[in-house]
Amino acid sequence: MRRKTHMGLGTSSLRAGAGLLAATVLLAGCATTSNRDQVQNTIYQTYSLVRKLDTELSSTVSELGVSSADLSARVDSSEQDLRELQGMAEENQRKLQSIQQQLETLQRNLSRQLGSGAAAAPGAGPASPGAIEGGSAADGASASAAPAAGDVSSESAAQLYNQAQRSFINQDWESARAQYEEYLQRFPQTDLAENAQYWLALCYAKLAESRQDLGLYQRSVEGFEKLRSAYPNSSKVPTSLYDQAEVHLQLQQRDRAIALLRQIVDEYPMAPTAVRAKSKLQELGG
Repeated sequence: MRRKTHMGLGTSSLRAGAGLLAATVLLAGCATTSNRDQVQNTIYQTYSLVRKLDTELSSTVSELGVSSADLSARVDSSEQDLRELQGMAEENQRKLQSIQQQLETLQRNLSRQLGSGAAAAPGAGPASPGAIEGGSAADGASASAAPAAGDVSSESAAQLYNQAQRSFINQDWESARAQYEEYLQRFPQTDLAENAQYWLALCYAKLAESRQDLGLYQRSVEGFEKLRSAYPNSSKVPTSLYDQAEVHLQLQQRDRAIALLRQIVDEYPMAPTAVRAKSKLQELGG
């Protein structure tokens, strides 16, 4: 739209110049012989000015076209970055909710244990740490000295996953890829494994785009398909279908991309990704 406007300005300027030129020619016909040279010089100057305006406006329109295309690409990139950050925010929200539920469960269990302990020994003196745990004092000391192995594993998993997320946000695709892969190797049974698989596949797509490597695009496709195969009920499934469709477009596989976009619309019509899938289908004429 902007380019058409400037082209319209260029056309108007040329029309004005042509009108001025026509008027000048009429004046030339009415001019006396002594003034004819001056009139012809004016005609030449007017013609030169019109040509100069035409050249300058054409150059400006071309530059505006390039700038518009660049701006459009940046907007698309920003929207993609925003969607990725939103996905991470949703993951973090779910983790916070899970932690809140765990804390509430622990609080209820602790209240029940304290209540039953007080009822079982009314008037008794304070119990030793070992007695509270149901064992000897030595057992209690040993338990407090070293955290359970499961707690250490969960903490390590959370640290590694968060580290991978930070790398992704910082667009350090290679580090993020390595960290997500390590997470999946070490903690394949955790709740975040399905998310790690999604982000790993997206890392391959980012690396492929930056390196123009078709092999990495194919690794990305395999990663998205593995997510849906291993975690068919994951909330990341609709998004993975869309992102895989984008990868197929980069691989010039338009029909495959359209099939995945239609799958989103048909199977996940209420997912936020369905809106984008419909828009993309219209864009592709699918």
